[in-house]
Amino acid sequence: MSRMLGRTRAVSPDLLERIASHARQQPTRIAVSQGSYSLDYVTLWQRIEQMAHVLRVRGVQAGDLIGVHAARTPELLVVLLALWRVEAAWVPLDPAFPQERVRTMCADADLRLVITASPAAWLPESVSQCALASLLTSADAVQCDPGHGAPLAADALAYVMYTSGSTGRPKGVEVTHGALANLLHAMRDEPGLTAHDVLLAVTTLSFDIAMLELWGPLLVGGRVEIALESEQMAPERLAERLAQCGATVMQATPVTWRMLLASGWSGRLRSIWCGGEPFPPELVAPLLERAEQLWNLYGPTETTVWSTVERVSAAPRGARVSIGVPIANTRVYVMTGDGLPAPVGEAGELWIAGDGVARGYRHNPTLTAAAFVPEPRAEGGRAYRTGDLARIAEDGALEHLGRIDQQIKLHGYRIEPAEIEGALVALAGVRQAVVALGGPADDPRLVAYVVPDSAQPDRLSPSMLRRTLRSTMPVYMVPAMIVELEQLPLTPNGKIDRRALPDPFTRVSEAEATQQPQNDRERALARVWCDVLGLERVGRHDNFFELGGHSLLALRVVERVRRDVGITLDVRVLFFHSLAQVAAGDA
Repeated sequence: MSRMLGRTRAVSPDLLERIASHARQQPTRIAVSQGSYSLDYVTLWQRIEQMAHVLRVRGVQAGDLIGVHAARTPELLVVLLALWRVEAAWVPLDPAFPQERVRTMCADADLRLVITASPAAWLPESVSQCALASLLTSADAVQCDPGHGAPLAADALAYVMYTSGSTGRPKGVEVTHGALANLLHAMRDEPGLTAHDVLLAVTTLSFDIAMLELWGPLLVGGRVEIALESEQMAPERLAERLAQCGATVMQATPVTWRMLLASGWSGRLRSIWCGGEPFPPELVAPLLERAEQLWNLYGPTETTVWSTVERVSAAPRGARVSIGVPIANTRVYVMTGDGLPAPVGEAGELWIAGDGVARGYRHNPTLTAAAFVPEPRAEGGRAYRTGDLARIAEDGALEHLGRIDQQIKLHGYRIEPAEIEGALVALAGVRQAVVALGGPADDPRLVAYVVPDSAQPDRLSPSMLRRTLRSTMPVYMVPAMIVELEQLPLTPNGKIDRRALPDPFTRVSEAEATQQPQNDRERALARVWCDVLGLERVGRHDNFFELGGHSLLALRVVERVRRDVGITLDVRVLFFHSLAQVAAGDA
């Protein structure tokens, strides 16, 4: 069964041409801003041309793949667009990622040059470095008149986006300019972007939904406001930025929308976009109150960010919000295990075909061949096997039903448990490990179950295991909780029985009796922590995040402590301090 939205039409990758056109037709309109700093379209285009000249002088050529290791700023956008101007492509290397993971990505991508915000001595010796500041200084000295943008080849590489890999190493998805252009043009039409929109960009560059936030407004002559790094996890500050910049559109994962709502945000936007993981039905009503339009978006990195859209006008009748219909030039199939279209109403694997399908995985032809397959009923076409379960209901709605394999989608990030399990087993004193989601359905958290190796007396404690993982993995892949088991539960045929894993959120903290809260303030804080975390009790030396907390729960603690205990906390003290330290004010 397949469905297609809209007529098939040719789309040219003309983002640079559009920016050049806006520079000529509306030169003083603001293109990109961050707080009080902004670039209008004519200045943006001049900077792109100047930077492109500098990059050519530095030896960057068409077809090169360049790493970018810097925070999101208007200047970084200039560099990214200038790399496209010289027909090079780029790999976002998140500054928040551990050094070892960035080194692995550099090696896998075979990078020869990385643009960095500051010197990075830990990068591989084979990788040359170029300071962003030096590029900007050099570009300032170049005089360029605004000209026309050059058309980019649809099959040319635009960027490589790394995702979690089931083999224990991240894998790089190669996305072309044609695929990116199809996304931008489709999103311009539905959900819709205009020259009058201001889109607040809140997503890190290493998460592919940032591609729509940064480039969508520039395609139509609108404005992209880049949220500061410090605002992304501070909902009160994010709400202030929404109001101050006059945002009309924002795209975010459900967890970000939850954080905003929990902080008391009561603003209103023209259009709210929600995606990255299943849309919680309970978010529909409060978000509808704050938007003229509410949209649910779905799509994997391998088909270029979003592949289906659904305008949500009311709370769903069932337990799921439909993921809608395919965007332009996109086709979806629900396939049985036999490789045949599933009948209407029956579940099957979701395959996605069309202009958004990526080239494949960088330097990994075997994995590419397994995931990118011939499209059903289309001679020469390619489809991506998502690994997602879906079905087409009688009314035509496309429903997402979860995963076929063990892959996890959490807070918008795609996580392969095998990668975390492999990292845990490689650590001292861990014999076996299984990673799964735990906690309530409306607040799932990543949990690792480990079987210690009793033969190693110097094995790491659960808290030390988490800290060690943080040195090699992004924060979103570090389990919120690590639970020690004597043995993993097995099915009758000897496989790990994931359904029999114990619920860690009904357990008692590891605190000994001597660790119990010792004064009224500690006991009051402990009661709040227990309520928020769902634990029977916590110890005075426990850390909130090592008990399974996360940023949204931390905000709830701050509010409860203010209301119930009469103490005003800075949410940051919960990250690194114990309950006793927080109570004593030592944090």
